[in-house]
Amino acid sequence: MLNLFQHLPLGQPITWLSANNSASKRKMLKQVQHDVQLFHFMLKLPWLCLALGLSTCQSSAPTQTAAVETPVSGKYAPGNKMGGVSFVAPRQAIDSATLGAVKRVNANWVALIPYAMVGREGGSQQERLPLHYNHPRQMWGETHAGVAACAQLAHRQGLKVMVKPQVWLHRGTYTGHFLLENEEEWRAFEAQYRDYILGFARVSDSLGVEVFCLGTEFDGFVEKRPDFWKSLIVDVRGVFHGKLTYAANWNSYRAFPHWQALDFVGVNAYFPLCPRDTPTAETLDEHWKPWVREVETFQRAQKKPILFTEYGYRSLDGCAKEPWESSRDAPTNPEAQRLSYEALYRQFWAKPWVAGGFLWKWYDRDQLADGDSRWFRRQTDYTPQGKPVEATIRAWYGKKNAEF
Repeated sequence: MLNLFQHLPLGQPITWLSANNSASKRKMLKQVQHDVQLFHFMLKLPWLCLALGLSTCQSSAPTQTAAVETPVSGKYAPGNKMGGVSFVAPRQAIDSATLGAVKRVNANWVALIPYAMVGREGGSQQERLPLHYNHPRQMWGETHAGVAACAQLAHRQGLKVMVKPQVWLHRGTYTGHFLLENEEEWRAFEAQYRDYILGFARVSDSLGVEVFCLGTEFDGFVEKRPDFWKSLIVDVRGVFHGKLTYAANWNSYRAFPHWQALDFVGVNAYFPLCPRDTPTAETLDEHWKPWVREVETFQRAQKKPILFTEYGYRSLDGCAKEPWESSRDAPTNPEAQRLSYEALYRQFWAKPWVAGGFLWKWYDRDQLADGDSRWFRRQTDYTPQGKPVEATIRAWYGKKNAEF
């Protein structure tokens, strides 16, 4: 500890020093004055530090709202993804091994898709309506009984299930363009659609299905009738106790008004990328950048995890240009498909705000019977079955936290 009075003769006041005019005494006076000033400074130092600390805290406070933290905080971290496949409804009853085959790509989820059919657009009301579903003439896997059986078989294989009822319009017209002519038609269709959705929601709940998707790519329907969708979510919550989502298209997910009432932001991730026949990894990554920024910005605003309710690429030239285009003819190109899958995984799979996704699509048989013309179509179809991309999916679906 500093002895400030070590220079003073004992019993003598400081004035004694100032009265002495010798050079040595004047030197001693300066030293004492310096020490006294230092002593006073040290007495004030704690208060100065406190004031400085308060000032620092105030000056470092943000002047605007801080960035929203990702709300999923590790639940969907790398290694915990929903690695799903969209399972094409089988025509006839299947066994457990058929669904278990998806595990060869390390899938841990399956989406079951019971279609409903809508009549011809532009015709009479009778031709446009009603909505046909759960009909004996449909594929077995699209009926209540078929969905129930497939969900049970999936659970026996240790797979989790999303049930995703979906509407098929006449001649495969894009569902987002579906519109009706007047209030009477809208109310009639809404009543049918509500029954369709609630019926499969009840079946799903009775089997412990984990996720239910209450609509797919109904862009115009959602825009014109937002109140219907709000009430439908409430009704489905009343009969189904798992997680809920809606499957919005890549170019319309930001317009869906009810994400806060759902558990996932569902996106059919057919984002347009590179037009090249066989794009390089670097080119694909570059084309992904604006889309990744867009999706992440939206996720931060909604504070909901993103679920790719569909994603995938056909095995043909230029498959990443317009991935939603299912009828285009082009030469077979399994390498373009593989590279496109790999790029999507590189961009999204390590992000904790992405819950996972369901690749489009997986059939109940790896090969069709000899002479079946559909086999040739599968050479450029979306399915990864029997193609090089299977190994890519298996690697990414099987990654653990330490591997990212």
